Amino acid sequence: MCRALCNEAIENSHLKLRPASHWRQWLGENTGELRAALEPIYGTASNIVTERVCLLRKATACFETAFGDAPMALFRAPGRVNLRGMHVDTHGGYLNLMTHQREIVVAAGPAPAGEVHAVNVDPDYPPVMAHLGDWAHESIGCDWQAFLESDVARRALRQAPGSWRHYVLGAMLSAQHRFPEAAPPGLRAAVAGDIPPGAALSSSAAVCTALLLAALEIHGRSLPPDQLIYAARDAEWYTGARTGTCDQAAVVLGTGGHVVHGALCGRTPDTRGMAHAPFPDELRLLVINSHTRRNLSGAGSLAYSRNRFAYSLALEVLRQEMAAEGLAEEVCGETAYLSDFAEPRLAPWGGYDLLYKLLQRIPDEIALSAIKKRYDLPRFTEAFETYFGHLEPPQQPTAINLRGPLVFGLAESERARVFPELLHSGAWEAAGRLMTRGHDGDRVIKANGESFVSELNEKTLEAHRLRQTPLHEIPGAYGASSPALDALTNEALRAGALGACLTGAGIAGSVLALCPAARAGAIADRMREYLGSTAYAGLAGFEAPLSRAMAADAVVTNVSVAGARRI
Repeated sequence: MCRALCNEAIENSHLKLRPASHWRQWLGENTGELRAALEPIYGTASNIVTERVCLLRKATACFETAFGDAPMALFRAPGRVNLRGMHVDTHGGYLNLMTHQREIVVAAGPAPAGEVHAVNVDPDYPPVMAHLGDWAHESIGCDWQAFLESDVARRALRQAPGSWRHYVLGAMLSAQHRFPEAAPPGLRAAVAGDIPPGAALSSSAAVCTALLLAALEIHGRSLPPDQLIYAARDAEWYTGARTGTCDQAAVVLGTGGHVVHGALCGRTPDTRGMAHAPFPDELRLLVINSHTRRNLSGAGSLAYSRNRFAYSLALEVLRQEMAAEGLAEEVCGETAYLSDFAEPRLAPWGGYDLLYKLLQRIPDEIALSAIKKRYDLPRFTEAFETYFGHLEPPQQPTAINLRGPLVFGLAESERARVFPELLHSGAWEAAGRLMTRGHDGDRVIKANGESFVSELNEKTLEAHRLRQTPLHEIPGAYGASSPALDALTNEALRAGALGACLTGAGIAGSVLALCPAARAGAIADRMREYLGSTAYAGLAGFEAPLSRAMAADAVVTNVSVAGARRI
């Protein structure tokens, strides 16, 4: 069977499948052909190309060990960082995204229809063997959300919670869902990656995207970028996550040396509004891994969930306050997304004068019983179940802060809208300040260790209205940081960074520091020193300081590479 598949695949030249031994030999030679294939993806820096070749070799060797000298191709998907546009992709806000050079690589070849066999270079991830025919029909011809809520999908997640198996099957089922008339895809795959897990660099999105590409292209299928973004998101939703499309957009749309910016709005993201802006050669972006992991329990997590719950309702609340203020129905209908509140669009409606008046109408804190009486919120019960359904009633909140998360989302989208122009015009200190200001909206502690509270009372908002303060200057209050992330941000600023902030969903993961190229090395060294200190260990909750090697590896200069593709 393996030899027959090999011969058939090699004859199918548009797939460019070659025996594993061919790839092993090609990757082992420093030829012009190899450089010509890889430099458009990774750039010309020899150290980056060397690292990537090493990872490609690992995936190829793993494939050959598991499946013999079978036909295969190589697929890869990079990590991502988001400079601005935190937490706004689910609400159609503006985004500033870059790829990250560390990536997921998949060596993959065909298998009989519906047969899935995946192995991982990392021994912590056991082999996955399954047959899509056992339940693929459940995902065909129906809404994906309905499939995820079906007994077969829920049962699969309960049987192996947290298993990487779900990422493999999610990608395969999402591929089948897009081509319901075709036979279920079959795949043999070996996966390798060097994106640090839990570092908020989108390792999950990269895994799903690389496997999805393999499942599609091995069978001669493809999707345009907007559909590929959503298909990768659906693959990750199968694992139990409910992400937006920010991570997948970065992974799919990224290009070397550029920031991807724009707003993804609508049920299917329209990528025509996304553009690419060069990242200045005079700057460096440090990616600083906190080595902390999310702890989804305790008071801090509950506060974070309260803010996310409030955030899920806040735009609808704002629209209803707009109607109560007397704005025309057509104006209220044009505000479905955060990007609809961009400063140029506000001018015909009354500009910041109106917006700050509206924000004063939004309750700072409100009881849940009161919010249901004051506003018509059809999604209230669904959202409450999403964020608090796992808690016993005594642990569930009875009130939420509504104004702070809303102001954060509006201001953060506006920060992401103006950020690319600051980079382009050379106003790099201003760009750095936007990063820091955005982090302040997530901050939980001050530099002196005291709790951080963003002032958003009526008096403060009225002062902003009178001064016509640009919205992007106001942090808001989302609260997705942690003491460790705040400490790393503070230290980067003290060391001379132009700006610093968390990246990704928050709570744990990585911090970004925007630095002048001439000072980036010194700032990186200072961050490594701090990461290995007893002071940082105490804040991060470590039993002992990070080793010198771990601290050294925790700080990496970001290199923006090409988006996901087949090698």
